[in-house]
Amino acid sequence: MDNTNQPQNNIPQQPPAIPESELKLPEEGVNGAAPAPESKHIFSPLLVVLLVLLLAVLAVVIIWGEELIGLVLPQETVELPLLSEEQTTPSETEEMSQLEAEISQNEAELNSLEQELNQMEASIEAEMAATSSSSTTAQ
Repeated sequence: MDNTNQPQNNIPQQPPAIPESELKLPEEGVNGAAPAPESKHIFSPLLVVLLVLLLAVLAVVIIWGEELIGLVLPQETVELPLLSEEQTTPSETEEMSQLEAEISQNEAELNSLEQELNQMEASIEAEMAATSSSSTTAQ
């Protein structure tokens, strides 16, 4: 009985053969979800074609638009003659003199208001100085 329990030393033992299909990792990810396929291109070729087509259309619109604007709007400038004092009518000179009189009157009113404002400011400063000097003498 001792002979049956002991392995035989004469027969070399070989490792078990494992098929290659069992050595591969499963293609599903976690929880049976398939992994996202890797993209081969940074930009889609369709996107590049659309971009080139858009740039070509834009160039055509710009070039053709400049020609259309040249047809619709003329390049010539119209110069208007300047009116001199000799060409003015008497009613215009009366209006000009009235406007000048109004402007001078408004300037005079503005100057008088400014003088009144200066007087008020001076009186306020004098009162402030008087109250500050009286408060310092009271202490």
